[in-house]
Amino acid sequence: SGDYTEPWADCISRITVTKPYELDGAHATIDFRLPVTLAFDRGIRWRRVQVVAGQRNADGTESLTPIFTGLLRRPDPGQGDPFRATLRLLLDNMTARLKTSEWEGYAIPLGGMTVNAAMDYVINSVGFTALDRVWHSNGLIVTLPLGRAEDPCEWPREGENKWDTLQRLANYAQCEVGCDDSGLLISVPKGYVSPTVAFEWEAVPTASGKAAIYELENSLDFGASRTGVILSGEDEWGQTLYSYVIDGIAELDPSSQGF
Repeated sequence: SGDYTEPWADCISRITVTKPYELDGAHATIDFRLPVTLAFDRGIRWRRVQVVAGQRNADGTESLTPIFTGLLRRPDPGQGDPFRATLRLLLDNMTARLKTSEWEGYAIPLGGMTVNAAMDYVINSVGFTALDRVWHSNGLIVTLPLGRAEDPCEWPREGENKWDTLQRLANYAQCEVGCDDSGLLISVPKGYVSPTVAFEWEAVPTASGKAAIYELENSLDFGASRTGVILSGEDEWGQTLYSYVIDGIAELDPSSQGF
């Protein structure tokens, strides 16, 4: 939000977005090659960053999709050669704000709230609002028990990690929590599969005909000729499998520029 500039836009050499099967495990790296005269400010730490991928067509139209939204955890400057510096930005998804926060001082007992209301209380404590999350309806129909006056149910204790609190609350509604590509916090039923999925790769396969997925990587290498998606998994004997999806439109249209 507000005024901003993009001094490094022409310096990006590679973007890698890695998505393990855990909904909260996505992370990304962005590699730059910078002129030595371009200033770098370490104050950008924990800024919000969104990676948008797509193509620019010959007619000037664009097709763009957010593939990752997160927070800049740590910049990693280096020296490539005497005339150009290198810079790598390490990005965590939006759950990092909760994972790096602990309860301090007084927190109210959450017993008697619905699961979704209790989860809202947790994320509100680190600055998120209702616009930053999409909770599943299961959390509306499950109410946390009250407990006893001397032992209230779900009373966050000082020093407890807030991400641990959120995960535990989601379990009451048989949900898991994570973050989507646009940066929204989400909760989905355990074992959920989107209706748009045509073939299911399982983290724990139930049939020998399915392979176990453990990582999805979007790799945009501006020094190479192809842009695509790499899906890594294992078969029933533990052998590594790779599935490559290449951007066919960009391959057939030499005038397209992946960015």
